[in-house]
Amino acid sequence: MLLASAKTKILQKNISTAIEDIIDAVHKEPAFQNELPRRAGIALFHLLGPQHPMSLEYRKLFDMAIY
Repeated sequence: MLLASAKTKILQKNISTAIEDIIDAVHKEPAFQNELPRRAGIALFHLLGPQHPMSLEYRKLFDMAIY
């Protein structure tokens, strides 16, 4: 499952591939457990903050995936 993979990657400090897994999960499983992929992505970007390099690189892709 993509979200489990993202969790493992976050714990390993591999944020960029974790975000990619979350974006993939939003595309493939948007309604999974009451929109958990979308909520996980929002929480991660919130924790990183809007000026974090990973937020700047991936936020637009994430936003496009959820809409």
